[in-house]
Amino acid sequence: MKRIQIVGSIGSGKTSLGKKLSKKMGIPHFELDTLFWLPGWKIRPFDEIFELAYVQADKPAWIICGNFSFLKHVTLDEADTIVWLDYPFWVCFWQTLKRAISNIVKQKKCCNGNQETFGRLFFSKNSILLWMIRTFKRRNKRYAFLIKDPMYKDKTFVRLQSHKETAQWFKSIKV
Repeated sequence: MKRIQIVGSIGSGKTSLGKKLSKKMGIPHFELDTLFWLPGWKIRPFDEIFELAYVQADKPAWIICGNFSFLKHVTLDEADTIVWLDYPFWVCFWQTLKRAISNIVKQKKCCNGNQETFGRLFFSKNSILLWMIRTFKRRNKRYAFLIKDPMYKDKTFVRLQSHKETAQWFKSIKV
């Protein structure tokens, strides 16, 4: 495992696992959200996103967290291991809500200095909760298909369906 992509629903814990794995393995960790979002919740131009993604994916070892399907040929294709956090809907929803409220209360910045607000969380068409609800089933279908796709037969897939499975898998990794 030298090039690991962690995928899953919003709120599944991709970033948290990526950070822990990075520390344990001594491999740099990178979040695709930082490529996508500019300050003020503006979307970075796609040519810049691709350029930055190629720079990351060209490194000899990495842990990339994120799901941008338009970057699949850049990140997933270059990964040797794909870790899918396939948690139940209610777990991801609860973790998304809890994280967003905590970030709002603590005024924690994310994605290049952006901040969630109660208005954005509960009253905006750009709510992360709405996005999580809209994309949950589609992402699960995509990764269930990917596991069976002959194009990815040389990849190691790790499908984790609970926090307990994730903890056991993490503990089993020998460095």
